[in-house]
Order: sequence, then structure tokens, then C-alpha cells
Amino acid sequence: MKMELHTALKKLGLHASEIAVYLYLLEHGPSTVIRIGKGTGILRTNCYGVLAKLAERELVEPASAHQPRTYTAMNPASLLRSVERSKQTIDAILPDLLNLYNDQANKPIIKFYEGKVHVKEIFYQMIGTRELVAFASTETLHALYPDFFTGKWQKEFREEGGTLRDILTIEGKNAAAQNMKSAMGDAYEYRLIPKDHRPLATDLLVWDDNVALLALAEPIFGTVINNKQMAETFRLMFELIWVSLPGV
Repeated sequence: MKMELHTALKKLGLHASEIAVYLYLLEHGPSTVIRIGKGTGILRTNCYGVLAKLAERELVEPASAHQPRTYTAMNPASLLRSVERSKQTIDAILPDLLNLYNDQANKPIIKFYEGKVHVKEIFYQMIGTRELVAFASTETLHALYPDFFTGKWQKEFREEGGTLRDILTIEGKNAAAQNMKSAMGDAYEYRLIPKDHRPLATDLLVWDDNVALLALAEPIFGTVINNKQMAETFRLMFELIWVSLPGV
């Protein structure tokens, strides 16, 4: 029975020492701090703090003003009043808490990556996505990480069910894109921007709620923005350009 009471009172926010003192007073009636300490095994010096916290909750009150002072448990119905006061407090502050939560939820999470090794780690984050779309400089990227995208990365990417679509500038015969197509098959498609647009040493990639901006010439760096609205905007831009370009 006591174990069940202990568990229930813990759910109401009481700590173990508070529960022990409260149950002791309910069972034994008015008691001095010395008796409470002996009966609960709590140090006498600690009992004063526990009793003060229980008094704040209106669960315990002094039973006498003379020394040594005795304490008694209040009617257990006071627990219900305590819960109702807590609910009123929560109701009062909930709108402000929700405003803080919503403001934070809409803030983008931005991470920066410096150097060739760290930028490479960004591509591992894309494994597991359903679809990755990119405005890519494939030749530059494959020259920077030889055999990476046609080897281990694309294998893991496809095994997790991912597909990739690239919008590319024309760079020679676009051999890197053709190699990706050979490695990934139907999981990879690309389209070419007209040749009067010069190649760029940058990549812009979109997957799930993420946008990655990569600079592939020294100094090499990358930025990943996690924000649903940003990702949806860049994905829309990609789709508008994609449908305007002929298939390869």
C-alpha cells in the first residue's frame, strides 16, 4: 500500500524525502523534527528544508508554536487544491511558453563545415533521404572526391532507397554525370543548362528539410540549413528549372 502511495505522490511532483515525511505525519500525527528524523531516517537538519517545502504546498503545517515545535499533515484533500493551483499557473503561462516554442521551432538550424574532409561529411547526411535534388558542378565535385560518388556513397545511398536528380552546367562531355548514371541507373537523372552558362565551382543540394550550399574551390566550405520553408522554396526553384530543360 505504501509503495503505491509513494509512486502516486511521486507522480504529483513530490521528492522521496518529502513523501517520506508527509506519509510519516499522516500516519503518526503531530511530531517534532527529532521524531520525524528518527522515523524517516532523514537527517534532522534536512528535515527543516523538507518541512518548509511541504508547507509551501500546503500539505504540512506547524501544530504548535512552543518549543520543541511539532508539525502535522494537513487534510489530504489539500493535494487536490495543490494540483488545481499548479493547473492555474500552467494555464496562465502556457500562451507565453507556446510563443517561445513556436518562435524556436521556426528558426533555422545552421551548421558550417570547413575544409575538404568536413564538407565530405555533409554527403553522408543525405543517405536515407527519399530524394536528393541538386544544382551541381559534378565534374568539379568528382575531381575533388575521386571515385567517392560512383563507389561507396552511391551504393549506400541507393540501398537506403534514395534517388538523385542533378541540374548541371555543360562541362566537356559531362563524363562525371555519365559515370553516375552508369553506377546508379534509374536512381539518377540529370539535365543540362544551356552551354552559354559557364560552369560554377559550387553546389546547392536539397533533401528533406535541408539545404546545403557548398563552395568547391579554395577555401572549400559548406553550410547546411535545416528549415522546412527554405527547403520547400529551393525545391520549388529546382522543379521549375527542371521542367524547362530537355531530358538527356
